Amino acid sequence: NGATHWNPDVYAPPHAWYHSSDWTDPEAREVEGPVFYSLNLKGRLPQPEGVDIGIRYHFYAGSPVVMVESVTTIGKDMFVKALRNAEVVFNKAVFTKAAFKRDGRTEVLDFAASKMHPDHAVVLRPDTPWVSFFDEAKGVGFAALYLDLATPNLSGGQASLEQPFIYIQHGPWYYVSRGFVYSFATNNQTRMLPVKGGSVYYDRSAWIAFPYPKTGGLGEYLDGRFNGLKFPLAVQED
Repeated sequence: NGATHWNPDVYAPPHAWYHSSDWTDPEAREVEGPVFYSLNLKGRLPQPEGVDIGIRYHFYAGSPVVMVESVTTIGKDMFVKALRNAEVVFNKAVFTKAAFKRDGRTEVLDFAASKMHPDHAVVLRPDTPWVSFFDEAKGVGFAALYLDLATPNLSGGQASLEQPFIYIQHGPWYYVSRGFVYSFATNNQTRMLPVKGGSVYYDRSAWIAFPYPKTGGLGEYLDGRFNGLKFPLAVQED
């Protein structure tokens, strides 16, 4: 559909799979100034019933970083096949490889030799710090840096979670997404999974488009960007 950011989304048959990129009438509020521009979207998804989401995009002057926050709140008990967020989708003509941090090491996935949809090309832990798509020959890259994650329930305890992980998919497109409740990662992909009312799913990421680093290596470059945003030298509020 031309979008880069596709979710939060919910797939609760018999309803169709509904993504925030399908959203046509959210409440929208802009904050614009010389330092930053912010777009805030919020409202209830048309389907299934009782799902509220909010998304905020934050652009800073002179910075390549886009801060992205999303939150999904489940109003009542339901059953789903998929409940996800943090999905970014790209045309296959843009990139040829992906990279990610796993067990302290930078690993590279060549899409020419990867598993293809419906199989996952790569499955990663939910605390993975970053995932990148890139093309060395073109000298271009994109990365999603995963800064914060929270999954409480408004009635206490944790939100419903089943197979929570980050994964990369190679189909007619390349995409990376975070599943919270996701039966497609199990041996029974037709299974409907329970989600308790009051479950909240929050994610804060940083997107960065960058020229592929000619020195120092991709992992070192993205580790530096991640650490600078995750652990700033000083935070002052007034």
